[in-house]
Amino acid sequence: MYRNYALRRVKDSFRQHKGITDGNTIETLMADGHRNLEIIRRQTVINRLYKSDRLVVEDVATARRT
Repeated sequence: MYRNYALRRVKDSFRQHKGITDGNTIETLMADGHRNLEIIRRQTVINRLYKSDRLVVEDVATARRT
C-alpha cells in the first residue's frame, strides 16, 4: 500500500519537473527527493516494527484479485 503511494509520488514529481533545466532548481529538487527517500525508508522500518492486521478494505481488494 505505502509502496504504491511512494512510487506514484516519485513518478508524478518526475513528470511534473521534467522540463526543468536550471541547475540550481535541479539541485533543490534532488535534495527534496533525498529527504523524501529518507522519510519513506523510516516509514518502512516503522511499518515493519509495528505490523498490524489487514484492514477490511484491504482484504476485499485482495479477494477481488484472486
